[in-house]
Amino acid sequence: PVVVVLNPECTRGARAEDAKCLARKVNAMLVSEINMEDLLDAIRKARRGKISELPDGAENLTNMIIKL
Repeated sequence: PVVVVLNPECTRGARAEDAKCLARKVNAMLVSEINMEDLLDAIRKARRGKISELPDGAENLTNMIIKL
């Protein structure tokens, strides 16, 4: 289970749109307001969620390089 928490104080980090994209890709819960209730709710929902299976990026990149 994955929970992504936006940090409004970190201005040089990932933007909200990037965090939303990541959360969708890895099937994570996104928390935009940092408070205990929202965090606990996101953790509960993340535990019930389905774990994403992503392709092995390193293997795919290796195969692409070998084909060059």
